[in-house]
Amino acid sequence: MNNLMRNIAFAATALTLVFSCNEESMPDVVNRNLAAVDFTASGHVTKTVFGIPDNGSYPVLWTENQKVALFYNSQTGDQGWTDGAQYVTPVPSEGGLTASFSASFSNEESDRHSFFAFSPLGALKWMGNEDGKKVVYAILPADQIPHMGTCDEKGQLLVARADFTDYPENVPLAFTHLSAYGKIARLELPEEAFPGESDDSNIEAGIVGVLLETNKPISGEIYRNFDENTVHVNKDATKYIYLDVNNELKGKALRDVFFACVPMQLVEGDYLKVTVYTTSDTWVKTINFSSSHALSFSSGRISSFSISSDGFEKLPDSSNCA
Repeated sequence: MNNLMRNIAFAATALTLVFSCNEESMPDVVNRNLAAVDFTASGHVTKTVFGIPDNGSYPVLWTENQKVALFYNSQTGDQGWTDGAQYVTPVPSEGGLTASFSASFSNEESDRHSFFAFSPLGALKWMGNEDGKKVVYAILPADQIPHMGTCDEKGQLLVARADFTDYPENVPLAFTHLSAYGKIARLELPEEAFPGESDDSNIEAGIVGVLLETNKPISGEIYRNFDENTVHVNKDATKYIYLDVNNELKGKALRDVFFACVPMQLVEGDYLKVTVYTTSDTWVKTINFSSSHALSFSSGRISSFSISSDGFEKLPDSSNCA
C-alpha cells in the first residue's frame, strides 16, 4: 500500500444532448492508507439539468440536488452499503459548466488504477463486477417532475470511467448518458376540455399530469458493462412514465415538456397510450405506430414529438388528479 496522501483532480468534459424530431400518429470509508482524490466534472454541481440550447444541442449542467457515486478498481456497492466507494456532492464552477468533488481511496499496489462514477446516487441499484468486468445497474424513475426547459434530474443517469497505469494526480471524467430523453413539443386537448373558467377562482384550470404507457419497457431497471457502449434494458422493466406538470408547466396546453426514458423504439405494431389529467377531467388517446410512423429514443439524445387534440376521448366520471 502507498501510505502517502495525494490529491487527484478530476475533470469531466461538458455533455450535450442532440435533438431528433418525430411527429405523433454516504457510507463510512475505510480510513487506512488513503489517497485523496479531487474530481472535476463538467456540468452544474451534482446532478444535471439542461442548459440553453446552442445549434440544436443542449448542454448538460450540474446541480447540487443529487450525489455522485465513486468507485475505485474492484470496489462495489449500492445505496446502503459499499466496500470503500464514496458518495459525494460536487461543487460547481460559476455557470455550472464544471464541478469539483473529492474523495479518498486506499491506493492499491497495482498496474491498473480505474475510477468509475455514476450519477445520481438515488438511481443506483448496484455497482459491481461480473466475469471480471465492471457493471452498473440503475433504476430510471417512472414518476418524474419535469420543469421549464429540463427533464427531472433524477432521471438523468450518467456514467464515467478513467483508467491509469500509475496512481494519478489528475483524473478527467468524461460522463456519458445511460438515459434517453423525450420532448413533448406540443400537447393539446379538444376545445371542450376547457369550455370556460374554473368555478373555483383559486384553482386555475389546466393540465396537471400526463401518463405515457407503452407495450414495451420505457422506465425502470437498466444496466451497462463499462467495457461496452450498449445500455441494456431489463425485459421486465416498467412500461409507463408519469409526468407531474402541476407546476410552472401547467396550462391548457403543454409546450416543451422533457422526460427521461430507457433507450427504446416504438415501431410498427407498438402503441403509446396517452392519458392526460386536468384539474377536472381525464382524457385518453392511443397512438398506433406503423412502418412509416415510428419513434426512437437513444441514449444521450432528445427525441421531440407532438400530440395533437385529434382522437382524445374524455373518460366518464373522471376525477381530479391534482
